[in-house]
Amino acid sequence: MAALDAVDSAPLSGRGTSIRLSGCGKTFPDGTRALLPLDLDIEPGEKVVILGPSGCGKTTLLRLIAGLETPDLGGTMSFDDDDVTGLPIEDRRVGMVFQSYALFPTLTVGENITFPMRLRRAPKAQQAERLADLSRFMGLEGLEQRRIHELSGGQKQRVALARALAVEPRLLLLDEPLTALDATLRERLRAELSDLLNHLGLTSIYVTHDQAEAMALADRIVVMDRGLIAQVGTPHEIYQTPASQFVAKFIGATTLVPTHARDGQLLFKGNPVAPYVGARGDLFLVVRPEDLVPADGGPFSGLITGATYFGDRKRLQVTLDDGPPVIVDVPPASTFEAGEPITLALGAPAPRVLSVK
Repeated sequence: MAALDAVDSAPLSGRGTSIRLSGCGKTFPDGTRALLPLDLDIEPGEKVVILGPSGCGKTTLLRLIAGLETPDLGGTMSFDDDDVTGLPIEDRRVGMVFQSYALFPTLTVGENITFPMRLRRAPKAQQAERLADLSRFMGLEGLEQRRIHELSGGQKQRVALARALAVEPRLLLLDEPLTALDATLRERLRAELSDLLNHLGLTSIYVTHDQAEAMALADRIVVMDRGLIAQVGTPHEIYQTPASQFVAKFIGATTLVPTHARDGQLLFKGNPVAPYVGARGDLFLVVRPEDLVPADGGPFSGLITGATYFGDRKRLQVTLDDGPPVIVDVPPASTFEAGEPITLALGAPAPRVLSVK
């Protein structure tokens, strides 16, 4: 975001707020259990991304933190040392950006930004000063009198963020704010948003189903599955050491290849794959597109069923002999084509494995 390089962010940044959830679950009146009781601690100033497929409970968790929903009996929540379990959203000092942005089409940019301040009956002079600061910080100077339909997708996102920051929140919540954008704009705004969150220093919680967004934005990722937290970790930890088959399959284009560990070796169909020190017996080898490389005499053999050129790489779909289909990325100038046999070896420095249980 160009404006961030030229403006002192101090007036708009804030001290990060710690968040603690203890035993927080959510059951709706019709009996649907959207969240099973869970615990989660978030550090001051941390950027946390809640990641998972549709229906996993990630938005319900965000709404609990926002105060738009209340946890089931016994669940508690605190911001710093303040118990906010029963507080509604208007009393929690949170800023929220929705997937649709929820901007008011009949109001100008400036009126949209100052709307929450007007609800709180802030003095007009204070509103004007805050609007000037936010417009300058967000790169919206000169657009204050425009209507929402006159803005680009990126400008609308900035207005929504500015409105969320207008009341100087202690916590910023974002519910899939890039989902409706086209791929090119989404990637550019993702980078701008990452810069903005770094400048602000606020604790931020971002909900998405997009793994690339999670990896790009998060200090830590909370992976959710069917109302439970499946794993919490840094992007590197989530990618390199998935805690379960669900996490491994959800992060990246992953295949779980059945293998067997014996005598210090990982074996596939009796062929040595890599040295391995760990539990003996049946295991799954976690295979991602960058993990396998073409190699004469490699332990994996199969048939190329598809080859797609992406410019920076060629992606092969390979069905292993007596094994599952895998995806293999090779250099773009490679001559591999669909219908050809291929042998592969593990190119990763160390195998990633999971229990078959």
